[in-house]
Amino acid sequence: VKPSEKIQAPVVQKSATAKAEGTQSQSEKTPVTSVPSQTPTQKSASVPATASIPVPVPVPASVPTPGTSAAVETEKQEPSPQPVVVPQPEEDDESGVPPDILQRRRETEKAQKSTKVFEELSLFNVSLANFRTLKLINDDDLNLRGLVYGEERGYLIHILEGNNEGKFKEVWKSPSLNSPVRELFVKDIDIDGESEIIAYTANGNIFIYDYENRDQVYRTPEGTYQNINCMVVENMDDDPQLELFFIGVKSGQEQSGSGEPAGNLIQFDTKSLFDEWTSPNLYTAIDMLVGNVDNDPEPEIILNTGEILNLRFKDVEWKNPDGFGSRLYLIDLDDDNILELVTEYGESYVRIFDIDSRQEKW
Repeated sequence: VKPSEKIQAPVVQKSATAKAEGTQSQSEKTPVTSVPSQTPTQKSASVPATASIPVPVPVPASVPTPGTSAAVETEKQEPSPQPVVVPQPEEDDESGVPPDILQRRRETEKAQKSTKVFEELSLFNVSLANFRTLKLINDDDLNLRGLVYGEERGYLIHILEGNNEGKFKEVWKSPSLNSPVRELFVKDIDIDGESEIIAYTANGNIFIYDYENRDQVYRTPEGTYQNINCMVVENMDDDPQLELFFIGVKSGQEQSGSGEPAGNLIQFDTKSLFDEWTSPNLYTAIDMLVGNVDNDPEPEIILNTGEILNLRFKDVEWKNPDGFGSRLYLIDLDDDNILELVTEYGESYVRIFDIDSRQEKW
């Protein structure tokens, strides 16, 4: 067909169609059209009037031939998966959280998981220091594990398991301690990764129980002390384990002129289970704390009767002649990294002392 010749509407011959049946031809795979015979005024030496020549129909570029790679590309593409954005938890608002709780959080973030439990130091931002015979118990992640309390009348120690919903169930109670429980602590005193319950009673007995298996680890021999005025559980020396530091009134000692029982300061080693130091002097304090209340690196021992003692040598560094009331608390009130002493005088009033400057602050 010459380029200048006009192609008319196709005329399909029956004979050509019939002949194509029975054999597979290109027309079954590719759409075709037929070139008609020429009009009388048109001449073509190469194309007979009745011939039908299949000519491939040009396929638009936008419609690829099925079966080709181009057709695959034009198939509906699945949307590429979007990256999953994991929402980051909001940082806890730690405003208003007591410093002792913040310190405990920092310590537990670094500590490895263990069966150790801790005393909860505050509840709803209120100090639990006044609850001497009741301790709320947390685990490493500050989840509520339970509650331990000692009886005034029943002479028993009870362990209750609990959860963050505030539900408690008693799981153990001790044998009778034969005297009211005056105070108890829950601490890992021997640094073995498991906590112990330490309690002392009105008749001067000290009991230590394993928190997990409830076994009795220690009790003072009967008659060792007739009274224990007060106690702290702290590391009082250079070894890793904690010590029991208390005022113990030994049997046969007379009361002081003030009417309060006078006893020795005693440092009890929780590994050897023996007294490792006893003061030569007698003291009548009914509350004590250990903390750094001045600008030297060593903590001090503070007695409510007014004495401030050096931790290492147990020497009296200063004594307030008026004493410090009946209950003691330590807190840094002015952000100078030195603890102030907050004292309670019965139910009447509160006073604050700056021990570093040895004067009343408020």
